[in-house]
Amino acid sequence: MNIPQYVADLHANSQAALELIRHYTPAQLAAKNAGECSVAELLEHICISDRRTLDFLTSQSGSVAEVSELHGDEKLRRVVVEYKGGPKITAIELQELTGAVTDVPGFRELFLRQRLQLQQALEGGHIALTNHTYPHLYLGAMTVTDWLRYLLHHTNRHLGDIRDVVLTVKTWDPAREAELTAARQQAEKNRDNSTAPNGQ
Repeated sequence: MNIPQYVADLHANSQAALELIRHYTPAQLAAKNAGECSVAELLEHICISDRRTLDFLTSQSGSVAEVSELHGDEKLRRVVVEYKGGPKITAIELQELTGAVTDVPGFRELFLRQRLQLQQALEGGHIALTNHTYPHLYLGAMTVTDWLRYLLHHTNRHLGDIRDVVLTVKTWDPAREAELTAARQQAEKNRDNSTAPNGQ
């Protein structure tokens, strides 16, 4: 893997994400169809996945494979981006969501900060392109290079999911924005109350 080229691809991937959602209001981020993920949930999931990938790639503590790529870029693209048979986010991944993404500026700050940390780790040698492997819940062992490629494909997969939400969600009506905002604020208040000491 050529690190300067990967950094350029990472930047393009980041800009594609930000361009897609740059005009979304908080109400639009929260809107969703029954049983589906909201745009905000998908964006938070991308950030969680990015953070986890950065953490274990900088640890250099996994097992070591005989080759630098166990999956390869094309296979990962087909499996992660093109396969639409599974849910947008699994039940396990849903449990990780905290409601941290509520507006575009907040997402942009978190997303770009983590992407910059990844870039700096690569350019500074804190992520070495070794054959260390780290397990993916469904894809099994993946090398450092596999994981770096996966990160881009994972984001692209969920950008496609976000486009699907935009095309199909039934609540993107300006008259519903106040109702959606009130529901989000109530959910935040309930979450704050549930995490306060002694329920206070």
